[in-house]
Amino acid sequence: MSDRAEVDEAHLLNYDDQEPPSLEALRNILKQDYQDGLKRFLPGKLFNNKPDLSYTDVLAWERESSETRLRRKDASLTFSSNSDVRRIMLAYLHEIEPILGASSYTTRLENRDTLLEEAIRNVFPSSTLSILEKAGFDASDVTCWAWIFTAPAVDLAISRYIILMNEFCSYDPPRKVPKFIVLQLLRSPSIGQFALRRLVETLLRELHDCNEQKSYLHWSHWATRICLVVRLLRHARQSDPSLLHEIALVIRHLFSDIYTVPGQARDSLELDRLAHVYNRLLSLISLPRPREPFKWTLDQQNAQLALVCLMVGFQPQLPVSREGFRALIKVQLAHKKTGEERSWAEAKSSSWPPWRQDKLGIEEDLEYPGKESRAMRLLRRMTEAGYAHGPWEKAASVLSGWDTDKSPTIQTRSILRRAWNNIFPGREVLKTEDTVSSEIWTARIRSTRSKLEAWAAFSAYTTSTPLAQRQYMPYYAMLEKLMAKTVEPQSVLGLTYLPGDLKETFPDPINPNQRVYVETQVPTSSDFYLLMLNDGFKPAGSLLCELLDSATNLEAGFRYVVESKMNVVLRDVILHAENYPHNILKQKLRLLRPDFLAAFYRLLCRYGFESHPQLHAPGSHHGEAGKYTPEYNRPGVRPVTYARRLLEISDLKDITTWNGFLKGSALCVAHVHTLVMAGSSTASTSRDIKMEVWRNVEEIFTISSLRSLGLNPDLYTFRHMAWLVQNLVGDAHLYISSTRLVEITKLIFVNAAYGKNSATWFEFTNTMPPLSVPQSHDIRMMVRLMIAAHDIKGLLEMTKWLNHYAKTFQRSITDSSVELADEQEHPTEVEISHFRGTLCAIRLFLEGSKGLDSEASSSTDEELWFESPLEAYESDVEHARTSCKLLRWPTEQEIQTFLEQNKGWVYKAAQAADFTSSKEEVLRRRTNNHHTADSKQQLHIESEEPWTM
Repeated sequence: MSDRAEVDEAHLLNYDDQEPPSLEALRNILKQDYQDGLKRFLPGKLFNNKPDLSYTDVLAWERESSETRLRRKDASLTFSSNSDVRRIMLAYLHEIEPILGASSYTTRLENRDTLLEEAIRNVFPSSTLSILEKAGFDASDVTCWAWIFTAPAVDLAISRYIILMNEFCSYDPPRKVPKFIVLQLLRSPSIGQFALRRLVETLLRELHDCNEQKSYLHWSHWATRICLVVRLLRHARQSDPSLLHEIALVIRHLFSDIYTVPGQARDSLELDRLAHVYNRLLSLISLPRPREPFKWTLDQQNAQLALVCLMVGFQPQLPVSREGFRALIKVQLAHKKTGEERSWAEAKSSSWPPWRQDKLGIEEDLEYPGKESRAMRLLRRMTEAGYAHGPWEKAASVLSGWDTDKSPTIQTRSILRRAWNNIFPGREVLKTEDTVSSEIWTARIRSTRSKLEAWAAFSAYTTSTPLAQRQYMPYYAMLEKLMAKTVEPQSVLGLTYLPGDLKETFPDPINPNQRVYVETQVPTSSDFYLLMLNDGFKPAGSLLCELLDSATNLEAGFRYVVESKMNVVLRDVILHAENYPHNILKQKLRLLRPDFLAAFYRLLCRYGFESHPQLHAPGSHHGEAGKYTPEYNRPGVRPVTYARRLLEISDLKDITTWNGFLKGSALCVAHVHTLVMAGSSTASTSRDIKMEVWRNVEEIFTISSLRSLGLNPDLYTFRHMAWLVQNLVGDAHLYISSTRLVEITKLIFVNAAYGKNSATWFEFTNTMPPLSVPQSHDIRMMVRLMIAAHDIKGLLEMTKWLNHYAKTFQRSITDSSVELADEQEHPTEVEISHFRGTLCAIRLFLEGSKGLDSEASSSTDEELWFESPLEAYESDVEHARTSCKLLRWPTEQEIQTFLEQNKGWVYKAAQAADFTSSKEEVLRRRTNNHHTADSKQQLHIESEEPWTM
């Protein structure tokens, strides 16, 4: 038995009545506990055949043969110790820091000083001090570095690193922090958005100083520069892709400006290496974010253009390789259509193939510059550069609007999979003709307008390809088409977007002569799913997530999981978590993709009160003490509680999974409300379900709980919470304090905009601008909830905040308007009017509206008159007016226009405010009655006391 098993924490804390532990046992316990905490700065898992730049010399690795690479086992889930300075810091963390930091164990132990003195002698002998002095450091530097890694969270460790950098820069001469510190921080599995932004800003300041001093001495090591940029790109892709521009500036310093320093070699070998690095960075920038992959295409494009400009600036110019061209094309495929490309798309006929159709004779001489899309121009330049088109390029051509036979298709906005790069020079990539053709057929299925056209393309694929040679990709593309909704031509989406702009499909042509005719009728998504299973193709990845979101009940969702490609053990873990102890559950859940876990939690919460299939509490098979529990004694739990338990056990720091739980809870409440309105459920049942949902949500999504879990809510967290709270506040029979509901939502709103350091609603008004700028509909939702809670003070603070950072919001509105310029005639005016509408709503509910004093006041419309349910004083209204000088307080004419355009919104907001008044009165009455009953019971007991003696 190990020392750790012999001596536990209770033994250490209560050794007064027992024999104290040995020094060796105590040292082992403290060291093990502390090493567990250091794992937060290490990746969660390793990838096969992927070099870890913390351990690998890139140049030596590229020269190795494929057999040698496959035998390498350098990467590990431990701290690197490949230099003397690193070994010294690790020795400090392993030997000294556990004794200093584990105060709960050691403050009452007489031998703590003995342990500490022995550890210091072991870590800092004279030889170690000589090594530090030779490297320009001393023992105090090691203590400072270790202080960074003693932080209980990665974001706090980065804050400590920034503080240390600022402090060291103020010294004369400045002290330095070795680069392996920041590289180890970036090796963490995830970094919060705000911490990452501050880290990049700190790095840019340091590199700017290096450029001014014409000395990049501490950045001369090639692997250090590569490792830094690659890890920054990975974290930016996960947390904040808007940082790609700043990271491009870091690349300019480390791979362009550094060569302007005298003495920095730039021979032909170095230029070849730079060409390889720049093209690989273009490829890394093109990788989409798992969530909202299309939102950040403009940031990706700008970062890529910055790198291409740097490549052109070299003498001779660095060439763009096949990998670089593919990266540029991939980003252009994800862009929206330009005005010229939209004109060409509108000129296409409704038949298939969609050749040009001139509606008027005068249009015969028209030229359409958008006929060749941006991606097609890059494909042409790729050919001109001498690169032949392979399967990937042909698929990109189909999605760009032109098939391999030069017939037109529908230019489709899509994320094309990254092509396999043959990084092993001694091994050829074996790619069969079946795989090649399936990639092109997948693109043909996606680049269609309707389900009928997609089915025709899929039928052509199955006809031309025997079953034994088929691949899964065309099946996945076809099922996604069948599962997509169909856009009505006269709807907002139908009038705003064109085919290929949306995931939704468009209806078939009205003219039967323009329709595609196939031998078999288009199947439903459920029928095609069965066909796919019969052909031997199981769902996986994003398709499995979509199937879970479309499941009609809990049992159907579980069936999708059972029939998927998922590992059998992982499948059993999530469906029968009661059979596994918590440590195994945590280990296995972390192997699953965050987007799948989010979809699975949405499924469990959406049908959170179904009784079939029956679920048991995770880990209940082993009971409290790890003992077996018979099945009839295992506690049954509702699906929503099952999801919450799994979520807490996994302890994942990715907010996506937690947002999945929150969105599923909101969907459950909305679904229950719909059932009540349709008469399929009773009000009492609905009330019980909503109370249970809120209890599960409240246990997790308070700011204190999120902080203890190390999570930082984002704007999606706020949107899901606001939707949930809106449904709860709007229920007149649900007696939950609206003030409590809205207060939690307000704090999530603030933390989503400013980070986890904002504790209250009022702290952020006089600090820095929001780092994550909410959209106008987010602000209006927050205003609506504050109206429902009669939060006049919150409305005043919101007005002051909007006015104070009006330029920030104006810039955000302008940026979003540029993206929508292809879709609306006057997008800027529409978006700004929506933003002005938020101010109109604030004024309307603060002082009401009595109509216009001009000729318009003769109108008999009752909607022009509005009496606010809020009891705002004149001083409150005056305070709001004076706080809104820059944005300008809305006029009565604007109020009338807002009332006419938003009658339903105003009615629902006022109704929720009335519900709050009545509910708060009931809650006060219940509280008073409870206190009165307690007083009467106490008086009754006191009156009986003499008789009971």
